[in-house]
Amino acid sequence: MHTLPVTVDEHIGSLLITGTIWSYFFVLVTLLSVYFCFVNGADRASFEQAIHEMMKYYHVTGDTALMIVALILGPFVSLLSAYCAMALGQLFKTHRILGSVIMYIILMVAVSTISNYCMTGYVNQMTVRIDNYTYQDTVEGAVNLINDVFGTLGLFSLIAELVQGCVYWIITRLMITRKLDLQ
Repeated sequence: MHTLPVTVDEHIGSLLITGTIWSYFFVLVTLLSVYFCFVNGADRASFEQAIHEMMKYYHVTGDTALMIVALILGPFVSLLSAYCAMALGQLFKTHRILGSVIMYIILMVAVSTISNYCMTGYVNQMTVRIDNYTYQDTVEGAVNLINDVFGTLGLFSLIAELVQGCVYWIITRLMITRKLDLQ
């Protein structure tokens, strides 16, 4: 890993770009597979009509756009958490792979705990919105409910993804500068 004349940030960036592109391809192939497995001939027209009907009522708000950006950043942060765990696992003298798995579990428990603690206010706000929401069993009502939920979680999700990504990047960078190899 350290034979190329590139910086540590370029190493991490190249790993992230490659891994994220593969993640997006995986999601695309999975969605296409599900579509072709469950939606055949006659059902395809009704499925496409249902999507078209939903899109008539769907509108992108600022908060929804933040949620979409957070979803796009998700694979970057997910891969970076794995690289961070691998870098921290190299601190173990023996059983480094086991150390990486243990560090990944510790990172995920810590992030989940902090996220749940910070998100309590957002969940309460979202519950009040959903409880006060008077929607009929219509497509427009369901789409409005989805917009409302995304609006509540959009900013929190984006901030959480950015903070996690920065922390993982810093830890991974510090560990790699100590000449640890993620290969």
